[in-house]
Amino acid sequence: MKLDLSKLQLSNHDRRQNITFPSKLSPELAELIGIIIGDGHLSVIKRKNHLVGNFTQSTVFIAGNKEEQQYNNYISSLFKRIFNCDLSYREDKRSKAILLAKYSKGIVRYFHDVCEVPLGRKTLSARVPSIILQADSQMKAAFLRGLADTDFYVSFKNKNKKGYSYPVIVGSFRSEQLIRDLEKIYTSLGFTYSCCYNLQRTHKIFGRYVMHSIYLNGKKNFQKWVEIVSFSNGKNSLKVKEWRLIGECSPKKEAPGEI
Repeated sequence: MKLDLSKLQLSNHDRRQNITFPSKLSPELAELIGIIIGDGHLSVIKRKNHLVGNFTQSTVFIAGNKEEQQYNNYISSLFKRIFNCDLSYREDKRSKAILLAKYSKGIVRYFHDVCEVPLGRKTLSARVPSIILQADSQMKAAFLRGLADTDFYVSFKNKNKKGYSYPVIVGSFRSEQLIRDLEKIYTSLGFTYSCCYNLQRTHKIFGRYVMHSIYLNGKKNFQKWVEIVSFSNGKNSLKVKEWRLIGECSPKKEAPGEI
């Protein structure tokens, strides 16, 4: 799919860095869009300092976990291959969180104007971009991989009291439209899924809120996912490996993110 770059806005700093902007949708770009929709953030902030006066700072942020260094490196490598520039790396000393970032007006405008990623807080407005919904199965699968590796929950249930062998892949979001769009992708890829809308949740900091979830349950769905979507995050790949080797995957101390 050809992308329209005719109105893309670049800064002089972008031009000096020789940043590249893909004119066609590729599996790599589709996966990165999924990562940005999942754990990314596009920031445009008006700032002022004594050297240049008023200016606008445009930044792409991708949140991560310092214990998943392989996947952090994978994201950085993917970003480098697509845009020909590096992400900075910042650790939160008080937690396991890390932040990958790139200051660039052009890249922020590219994700927003060309790839249809919302600016600012996207909790309620996130959706699958139309360029993904209209693309072929390979692009849809790549987008799902990026979104799942950052924001889905993969687990194995002890359904029949015979071991943790029943696979479940869950995506939970506050954006109802995102779940509606994922239904379209799952249908086009041949998955059998279920959804729960308007789930009431309570958070000790954020209070009461509403979630929407989409589920892929069972071995047939999971095997199909591994074959056509797969995972790039080593955390999820290890679960697949364990399940294939011994037919089950014991639960780890982790929980799905819902905010």
